[in-house]
Amino acid sequence: MDAEELLGFAVKFHGHLGPFLVLGLRAGLIARKLIGVPSSVEVRVFPRPPLSCVIDGVQVSSGCTVGNGKLLVKSTRDRLKVKLVFRSEEGVVDISLLRGLIESLLSKMPASEEEMEKDAMNLLGEDEQRLFIIKRGESKKFLLRR
Repeated sequence: MDAEELLGFAVKFHGHLGPFLVLGLRAGLIARKLIGVPSSVEVRVFPRPPLSCVIDGVQVSSGCTVGNGKLLVKSTRDRLKVKLVFRSEEGVVDISLLRGLIESLLSKMPASEEEMEKDAMNLLGEDEQRLFIIKRGESKKFLLRR
């Protein structure tokens, strides 16, 4: 399934197309590329939409869900921090959304549905370095040192 097909499934699962859904989807796809299929994911995010929409994107792209017990969601009070930690037998990848990106997206809220969808589609094709800070490690020790 390519990114656009996966996005179609994510939209059906989540209920609408928005930028944070796409960011979660992209993060999961990046993790799969770097460490294979994740065996677990930890998400640290402010526990309300639109930020929490990232969770549904992660569930769709990683296969780790709340229901199968492979996704752990931890709340943060920091509205400008979204951190995703993916683990597999091949290693660990830590993906954080850039604070400036979060600020920019939140400053547009509430946006019309058309504007949200446009922003989401732009994010789908954006260079990952303009969206995320990505750190990869070979073991769990990688994250314990940070």
